[in-house]
Amino acid sequence: SVAARLRLSKAQRARLVGVAGRMARDCDDPFGLAYREGNDVAIDRILLLDGDATGLAGWEAPTFPLKGGAIVARGVAAGPEVARILQAIERRWIEEGFPDESRVQIMLDEALTG
Repeated sequence: SVAARLRLSKAQRARLVGVAGRMARDCDDPFGLAYREGNDVAIDRILLLDGDATGLAGWEAPTFPLKGGAIVARGVAAGPEVARILQAIERRWIEEGFPDESRVQIMLDEALTG
């Protein structure tokens, strides 16, 4: 309702909702936050909590190096299981600080054998 009263654009509304709608614990990993929510939202959230966002200035989020097709090629039937595996590996990839593709392949091996 605030966005409507202020006549914000859709992009401005999305940014406001993104900044206002999260808890402080999201700021523990600023790069993970920026990857998930975008740099602008991450910087705003961190600054609102009196944090230091200088490390995010100019940072470009990496591209997750795994696609669902690679999981299907390893024998998992296309569907919800592929999505679950993909999401779990992406979470680990973020937690580990965006390691390279060889590490992601190891994570995939672990997910498929475990």
